[in-house]
Amino acid sequence: MTYLGTFGFEEVLKMSELNTPDTDITTSGETGLHIAGNNGNIAVVGRLLQVGADVNAQGGYHDNALYAASAKGHDQIVQWLLEEGADVNTQGGYYGNALQAASVRGHDQIVQRLLEKGADVNAQGGYYGNALQAASAWGHDGIVQRLIGRTISMILLTANHPAHHHDICKLYSAQKP
Repeated sequence: MTYLGTFGFEEVLKMSELNTPDTDITTSGETGLHIAGNNGNIAVVGRLLQVGADVNAQGGYHDNALYAASAKGHDQIVQWLLEEGADVNTQGGYYGNALQAASVRGHDQIVQRLLEKGADVNAQGGYYGNALQAASAWGHDGIVQRLIGRTISMILLTANHPAHHHDICKLYSAQKP
C-alpha cells in the first residue's frame, strides 16, 4: 500500500478500507504517510491516520510525515499530525527537524504552529545547524524575528543566572539594524 500516499486517487483510497495502517516502507525508507504529507494529500493523510498509521514513523529523505508536510508548507496536514501526536522535536532529515525545514522554506505559519507545540528553537543538526541559521540563510526576516523572540523568551525563563543577561543583550543588539 505504499503507493497510497503517492497517488491519492479514489481507487487507492478504497484500497485502504482494509483498515490496516500503511506500514510498508518504500525503497527510499518512507511510508505512505510521509509521501502523502509531502504531497499535501489531505484525503490520504486522513485515511491513513484513521486506520492507525504511525505519525512518528521515521525513515527516508524526509524522515517523518511532520517534517515532510512542514517542508512543503502543508499547514492543515501539519496541524492534523500535531493533533494526532506527532513529535515536534524529532531529529532527522536533510534540514534536521520540522522547525528547520519550515524555517528554511519560509513557512511562517507552520513555524508559529511548531513553536506553539514546543519545538526546540535551539535544536542542533541538519544542513544549516539550527532553525535560526536556516531562516537567516534564505532571508526569511519574519521567521528570524520570531525565532529570536522565542530564544529571548527562553533565556528570560532561565535568567536567574547573571551570565544570561549578557546573552539577552547580545540577542537584542543582533535584532537592531
